[in-house]
Amino acid sequence: MKIPELATDTSKTIDALVYTIKELDKLGEKFNYLVLLQPTTPLRKSYHIDEALENLMKSPYNDLVSVCEVKEHPILMRTMDKNNVLYNLLNTNSTMRRQDFSKVYIVNGAIYINKLDDSFNSSKSLNDGNFSYIMDEKFSVDIDTYLDIKIVEYYLEEERKEFIKLMK
Repeated sequence: MKIPELATDTSKTIDALVYTIKELDKLGEKFNYLVLLQPTTPLRKSYHIDEALENLMKSPYNDLVSVCEVKEHPILMRTMDKNNVLYNLLNTNSTMRRQDFSKVYIVNGAIYINKLDDSFNSSKSLNDGNFSYIMDEKFSVDIDTYLDIKIVEYYLEEERKEFIKLMK
């Protein structure tokens, strides 16, 4: 794979990471773990990264992915065919109180940590990490839309106000 192929609209992050690790290896730079911090999740704090690393190091797992609890439970989600017929996403009865739903989490894109061993290659799915680091929804905003930008701006302004209060 050549560098231009790593920067197209269809390029995969894992390919760029594997390429970079191989290039560093050629230079004699060896690392045990890779920590990916995507810029589209800017509200994570340094303590989140520290805690995630500490938790992974104490665990028997080789990878970690940050998650947050979802508001919309998949038991209420449906797929739809071309005739607008609905199908349950989960193969279960959804006749239950929302309060009785089990907790469900979504990969939030803030922190990925992977052991750099033979299993770290282009077929690796960063989202399929086995071990989780749970983050609050506030720190999990992943910028994909204009509304996401506005939400991040709101949280940053709230932080700025808190900081000013502390400085007085």
